[in-house]
Amino acid sequence: MSWRGVLVFAAVLLSLATPAAAVQYLGTTEFTCTDFTAAGTGAAVLDRDNTGTGAEQVRIDVRDGAGTLLYTLTFSNALGSYSGGLINATPYTTAPQFNPLTLTATSLAGNGLPELVGYTATGTCETLRSANAIPALGVTGVLALALALIAAAVLALRRAA
Repeated sequence: MSWRGVLVFAAVLLSLATPAAAVQYLGTTEFTCTDFTAAGTGAAVLDRDNTGTGAEQVRIDVRDGAGTLLYTLTFSNALGSYSGGLINATPYTTAPQFNPLTLTATSLAGNGLPELVGYTATGTCETLRSANAIPALGVTGVLALALALIAAAVLALRRAA
């Protein structure tokens, strides 16, 4: 990704007014099974000098429902206001295995400032199941479970007699 892309990426995803402020993000983040796209319609202000050099260091992470890191990017931008825009589709470096997919933009700790999660977005991949989903048993599985429960009940009755 070019430095211009990084600047636009930060502008689209971040608007960190103070260490305790929530991000005011005007735009969308869309997820697919292979990449994500962010599009912003407003400006973002970077004003947390967490580097001591007049810049803000930010980390963008995308994780799947099992917590697997799919994509990460850490960069610094000079403090200031940046206009939003379209970010091209950014491919994951690791394929997701479970839903939901979550993007987090974090202003890193430094220069006396705490780490601050500034923006979070979630989405799904239509071909993946959730990490906490109970797998479907299907007809064969239900029948096998029923037979196992009946066998256990018969065995318990025989022992009791």
